[in-house]
Amino acid sequence: MKILNVGIENFLGMGSANVQMNRPGITLVEGINNDSDAALSNGAGKSTLFEAVLWCLYGVTRRGLRGDDVVNRHAGSGCRVDVVFEANGTTYNVARTRKSSGTPPAHLTLHEYGGTDLTKGTVKDTQTALDGILGMSATVFQRAVFFGQGDVKPFAALSDAELKAVFEQALGLTWYSENRAKMAGYLAGLKQTIERGTTEARLLESELELKRHKVETHRESIRQAEEAERTWSKQRTDEISALTEDNQRRKEESSEAAKKAAILAAQLDEKASALEKLNELNVQLGNAISAKIRDAAVASSLLSSTSKAAESIDKRIHSIQGMGGTTCETCLQPVDADGIARVVLSLASERDELYKRVVETRREFDEAKRKMSNLQTMDKQLQEKVKKVSDEITEGRSEHRALVTKQTMIDSDVAKIEARINGLKDELSEGAGHQRDKVVKLHSTLGILEADVDVALSRINDANEAIADATAKQADASLLVNALGNGGVKSYVFDTVTPELNEWANKYLQVLEPDMSVEIATVTKLKSGEYREKFSVAVNCTSGGNSISALSGGEQQKVNLSVALAFNRLMRSMMTGDAPLLVLDEPFEALDSGSSDQVLELLKVLDADSLYLITHNEAVRDLVPARIVVEKNRGKAT
Repeated sequence: MKILNVGIENFLGMGSANVQMNRPGITLVEGINNDSDAALSNGAGKSTLFEAVLWCLYGVTRRGLRGDDVVNRHAGSGCRVDVVFEANGTTYNVARTRKSSGTPPAHLTLHEYGGTDLTKGTVKDTQTALDGILGMSATVFQRAVFFGQGDVKPFAALSDAELKAVFEQALGLTWYSENRAKMAGYLAGLKQTIERGTTEARLLESELELKRHKVETHRESIRQAEEAERTWSKQRTDEISALTEDNQRRKEESSEAAKKAAILAAQLDEKASALEKLNELNVQLGNAISAKIRDAAVASSLLSSTSKAAESIDKRIHSIQGMGGTTCETCLQPVDADGIARVVLSLASERDELYKRVVETRREFDEAKRKMSNLQTMDKQLQEKVKKVSDEITEGRSEHRALVTKQTMIDSDVAKIEARINGLKDELSEGAGHQRDKVVKLHSTLGILEADVDVALSRINDANEAIADATAKQADASLLVNALGNGGVKSYVFDTVTPELNEWANKYLQVLEPDMSVEIATVTKLKSGEYREKFSVAVNCTSGGNSISALSGGEQQKVNLSVALAFNRLMRSMMTGDAPLLVLDEPFEALDSGSSDQVLELLKVLDADSLYLITHNEAVRDLVPARIVVEKNRGKAT
């Protein structure tokens, strides 16, 4: 990846700049700070020129500035950096703005140079696309491209732990140590999770058994309640059946009684009609008897009077027959026998006539008596029949009343039984507050308990899954802890990069101090066979001691610079593709002025097509003819 050009407006101290970044060879970056006589070139914005590239490509700065802090405080707005770079044979243009007119507060665009717009919907998405094209992180880019005075470490004075920290930081391996501690804590947390999960699972199993016991208890209660409900329902069903059968029989009895009552009523009506006729006949017979009695009385009176008249005539006849030879008292004439005979004959004829009449009258009287007797007999028989019919009517009416009463009572019983049947049916339909409500409530509670069981099972499954997951993660975490530890990835990295570090450190050191060589060690093997990180920088010197502490201050600085540049070279080798750009910011401050020629030779072997040098070392400056001058006026550099 090659940086071709950068354009800057109102970024940090830089007001305006447009710089070609792929200049071949070494270019000196100088600064003029017109805002301060004492500052000389400091604060002019030399480093800002290159920091703008970092911000444009990654949205970060070496100083850790964020947001609107990158906007030039004198301008207050309109911050924009454009970078043109080449990657994988394609040229791209990136523009990042902050508080720039016509754009959102923070904006990022990405184009193929003069072609396709690759900008996404958000800054984050565009940054992701840009990172994919760049093929390296901001950290790698910083360590590979920028080399400052602070990157020269005093290796001679550093302890093993301090050397380890420097090596890890320089090689980007701090992540391993940091994350090993995190992973170790994570592993301990997983163990606790497994222990807690196991304990929780046991508790949940106990809780599940209790819940299952409650479920079974409720199910048994439901079975008992349902059995009681069935028994209760059967009792009522049987009672309904029996009552229905009994009611049917009673209805039949009522119907039979109604039929009998109807028949009896019809018979009573007939008998009443007959009785009425008999009574009428009785009246007629009574009238006839009365008439016969009157006739008999008349005949008896006539018989008596006729008999008396006949007897009187007999007496007269006897009297007249005894008057023979006597004088008539009336006429005083002598009564002769002829006269008497005539009179007796006349009287006898009258008498005989009367006797005939008596006989006739007696016959009539006897006939009247006979008829009266017959009528009386008939009347007696009629009275008996009337009484019988009356008694039958009375008895029939009593029986009819009994039948009606019986029917009424049966109908009342039928109504009561039907009411009972309907009540029983309602009870069966509604449960009538019997076991049905209890069953419903028990089922409702059972549903809750079964849901609790399901929840408990789910929690147990979750706990077991968590245990299984934590166990699996524990194995992975243990592997990662080992991988992140002394015998893991870092050891592999150290083993891999140490030869290259030594090669480049010695290559640079040979330029600065030909009689010296350096050996960097990162791992040592213990007698136990285990590997342990042990960092050291040993020096071989043909004209002096073989330790850094035995070197002079200048010699130590050369060793330190060589090792630091070796780290930088290693980082540049990690970049995707070529790494033609290198920015050296005050790297030679510790070297004496007599080392200028050596420094120039060192710059030639740094393996960078475009090398930008920021330095105050006058001897070194005079050796570099190509220059970029950053001049600051009133808070803005150009």
